[in-house]
Amino acid sequence: MTQKNRNRGVAIRALAALALAGIALAGCNTVRGVGDDLKSAADTVDRKM
Repeated sequence: MTQKNRNRGVAIRALAALALAGIALAGCNTVRGVGDDLKSAADTVDRKM
């Protein structure tokens, strides 16, 4: 894999993460909702690892 392909992969992952964060935050109506969503996401990541 070339450095250019690696950089492109990192950029795509970063863009996907930003898009998902935007969607998640758009669905939260309150600060408490954001906290609950972040905790849920963290729990999901912990279970996957």
